[in-house]
Amino acid sequence: MKKLILHIGPGECGSSSIQDFLHSKEKLFHEDVAFRMLNPNLIQKFNTLEPLEDDMILLKHYIPNNDILILSHEFLFQNPYAIRNICEAFEMKVSEIIIIGYSRKQSDFLVSAYSQWLFRSKNRTSEILLVLKEHGVESRVFHGIEKQLIASIYNDFYSARQLSQYNIMNWNQGYYNIT
Repeated sequence: MKKLILHIGPGECGSSSIQDFLHSKEKLFHEDVAFRMLNPNLIQKFNTLEPLEDDMILLKHYIPNNDILILSHEFLFQNPYAIRNICEAFEMKVSEIIIIGYSRKQSDFLVSAYSQWLFRSKNRTSEILLVLKEHGVESRVFHGIEKQLIASIYNDFYSARQLSQYNIMNWNQGYYNIT
């Protein structure tokens, strides 16, 4: 294998569309390419300060005989040590490692996250209504996404966090986790 491409997401930024394209078009590349989705449980195992001694054993079924391997999962974005450890596991086996992430405007992220997940969460919608009530906003005059956006502004985007409780909107804090 000559090259590893690591697609790290983040979620709600078109990752699923990119993954669907890569999976369905894998055989159309001019190069000899293999695309693999990483397992979130494996990503969590790799997200440690200490490199794993059996890292390549854990990754063995992801390694094809192709020239280029594309590994992807948006959960990588939340696990910076996993990114580092996966790269270190491959650094002696490939001549090039490329890390790709696609981002979008935060407002687009908020709308996507709400439309895909947040509107289904009774706890989150109750939380949003409470934020609006605390700030004297009459919630009945707004649609769900509008309530979400208003509450997010009032509570520094806390109510826009993912259902996993990960706050992707706190970009500044994330910079300190880059290794």
